[in-house]
Amino acid sequence: MTTLQTPAKTNKGNEEAEAALNTLVHMRGMAQGNVTRIKNILARAEADQTELTPAQVKVYIKKVETAYTEYHQLHQQVVASLPINKREEQDAKYLSFEALHEEVSTILETWLGNLTAPPQNQLQQMAPVTGNQQPVVIQQSLPRAIPTFDGRYENWEKFKIMFRDAVDRTNEAPRIKLYHLEKALVGDAMGLIDVKTISDGNYEHAWKLLEERFEDKRRMIDIHIAGLLGTKKIPKDDYADLRTLVESISGHVENLKFLNQQFTGVSELIVVHLVARSLDATTKKEWESTIKRGELPTYENTIKFLKDRVSVLERCQGSNEESRSQRGTAKQLTGKFAVSKANTATASSTSDPHCEMCGERHPTFKCSSFNSLSTSERLSKVKERNICFNCLRRGHSVKNCPSKKSCFRCNKKHHTLLHLEGNASLN
Repeated sequence: MTTLQTPAKTNKGNEEAEAALNTLVHMRGMAQGNVTRIKNILARAEADQTELTPAQVKVYIKKVETAYTEYHQLHQQVVASLPINKREEQDAKYLSFEALHEEVSTILETWLGNLTAPPQNQLQQMAPVTGNQQPVVIQQSLPRAIPTFDGRYENWEKFKIMFRDAVDRTNEAPRIKLYHLEKALVGDAMGLIDVKTISDGNYEHAWKLLEERFEDKRRMIDIHIAGLLGTKKIPKDDYADLRTLVESISGHVENLKFLNQQFTGVSELIVVHLVARSLDATTKKEWESTIKRGELPTYENTIKFLKDRVSVLERCQGSNEESRSQRGTAKQLTGKFAVSKANTATASSTSDPHCEMCGERHPTFKCSSFNSLSTSERLSKVKERNICFNCLRRGHSVKNCPSKKSCFRCNKKHHTLLHLEGNASLN
């Protein structure tokens, strides 16, 4: 007679099997975490330009290989515990780990090779130039500063030119070049290279994927035309706002020229009209006074005038800001009165939000033009306007910022929009 298993025993058996499977998955994750940790250590060492010792690198290589063996064994046990229809997801995770292992192993081997290579003067002594023999050219190592691409179409061509110039001219292996390319993709561009391409070390295919995605000439032209049409009026004659306008207009025009779009006749007059429409009343009056009656203004003369005016306003307004800063320092010496006044001013500005970048009625962190900038560009704008790095408001420094908020990514005293990897708190 067949013995029937009771429901209670069946449930208990399922729970035990599930618990065992969860344990295997957790241990497998820890093995992968060890490799990820070493990858992060290498990334920080490269960013900080600190050199690891050959002994350290060898230890990391051993740990990576141990983690690979553990992951492989645990993965086999996980797959064996699952039904066939649930194994496909695990296969994808295995391929992802394989790509991670190959990437980290390649980096470590490169580090070890560079650290144990003979010095350049020793290589020259080993291979002296004699007779008609050609001199030995020793390729310099890859520069630390590699450009990044954030996924914005208007930044693609500049990134492509700079990256190719920095990376392709070296004698690095294609897999190392692919590592640098994958690392250079940030923001919306992060993760665009698929796992198989990374696993295969196919550098040229990775470029093909990116070029198919971003080399859309019509879309890039539309972006720059929309940027020109979207210029906003400057509320007052402020040098920082005027400089932002000039840089934005010039950038769009130069990119359109780069895309082989003619800039003469009507197109030039339209751009000049858009620029004039965006000027504050005082600057526009000054600009109009430079144009003789009956003459048509040119783009080149207009931009030159605006650049000169930025320089004049910066000198004048810079002196005023320095005087205000000195007065503010004197007030801080009164102690509690200065703190109370700063808190009152902050509360007032919170109730009536005012963008420090474009002058519109919205908080600075919601400004579309500010958010469209790269992190380094945002930092430059904040410094130009003497804005607090933490709350993005004027009237105090980050040390005296009354806001209790901090960066969501690192919890340091600066706004999340100003976060740079490896940055300390901004002062």
